[in-house]
Amino acid sequence: MLWLVAIAASLIFWLWGRRLQIVDEVYSVALYISAVISGLWGFWIAPAEAQLTVAFLTLIGVRRLSR
Repeated sequence: MLWLVAIAASLIFWLWGRRLQIVDEVYSVALYISAVISGLWGFWIAPAEAQLTVAFLTLIGVRRLSR
């Protein structure tokens, strides 16, 4: 379940970075980088079923946003 914690931390870092972008650009960039690293690491150690589910949901989201 460490993969789920890493992906959740990634989402929290990303949202926190968006909020801090108004105050200071440097902190938001650092949080975005931390979010990417945490998200990739969490995705890497996730089981295959979770990876396929996330990939499938991402494709659905991209298709819906492109309309």
